[in-house]
Amino acid sequence: MAETSKQSIRSIDQGRKDHIVNLMRAVPVSFPYVDFTAIRKVTPLIARYNASMNVLTAEDLLEIGLEADHLPDLLLCRWVAAKYVAEAIKEKGSSYVDAALICQVDKTRFTRFKRGDRPIDLEAEAFVPLCRNVLHESCNKVMFGEPGKVLLPGVYSEILKEFTTLAEEDQKSIVEASDEARKRFELMNPTVAGTGLHRHPDDLIRERLWQLAYASGRNVENFFGEKQARRIRNNIKSYFENNPLYRPKMSFTVFLAFETGYALDYFIAEDFASYVPCFYKDGDAEVEITNRLAIRFISNIFAVDEATSIKMTTPVISKYLKQS
Repeated sequence: MAETSKQSIRSIDQGRKDHIVNLMRAVPVSFPYVDFTAIRKVTPLIARYNASMNVLTAEDLLEIGLEADHLPDLLLCRWVAAKYVAEAIKEKGSSYVDAALICQVDKTRFTRFKRGDRPIDLEAEAFVPLCRNVLHESCNKVMFGEPGKVLLPGVYSEILKEFTTLAEEDQKSIVEASDEARKRFELMNPTVAGTGLHRHPDDLIRERLWQLAYASGRNVENFFGEKQARRIRNNIKSYFENNPLYRPKMSFTVFLAFETGYALDYFIAEDFASYVPCFYKDGDAEVEITNRLAIRFISNIFAVDEATSIKMTTPVISKYLKQS
């Protein structure tokens, strides 16, 4: 792939846009929805963002190193996801009326998905209950056509690595205590209407981003590992700064998941461990967590606020210090 530092893109005429949209509408559902390996080779970050998120002119695509009729990968995912959702709702024995009630959206949204009139355009508060309560699948599977993964960031990776070394009796005791702490937290924090979440999706995304930032030592300016173009930096800032005048859109959250390699569930759902594979770091290796008690523990420590999570993990840290 050619490397370009170009940040601006040419304006696109309606005919070109209609042509690319019609190509995306015609793409059948297959898994994964797109070739993610190919788009990840596009550099730098702004070129990858433009090529995956926007309908570009043939000239811009050729400068980036892509074919003139390249379909924007993450936008294509949303078109295919809409088609998948429309099919899966019926296959799972539900109806568009029931799905609309659960997600608190108009039922015509799903009929439009079925007709291929629009890409999936649900925000997190509707998308999470759709995936969890209607389709019973991970958000990442529905949006990208693959399960995704979560490499526990920073200290969480160390905590779970240590947890897996404990005797089963100790693991059970710690998990049961975390179960109770989670119940108390949920009683004190009723669910946000319609979402099934105990925190607003925007607050949850911000918390997850801070976890990744602390673990990587990065900040808003270089969150993805390089200096970012203004368009990307402003989107990131809107998450971190909680600007009441601008709410981040799901489309950029999809880009966050793609670019970080973290499953979409990590950003928008409190309990991601029950739906996507989780890993901890052991030196240079990534070790998948298959222990059911460990998975339950992850679900609990990420489902609550930071103060409650610290209390849950303290017994693991204490046992580690005693053994050191």
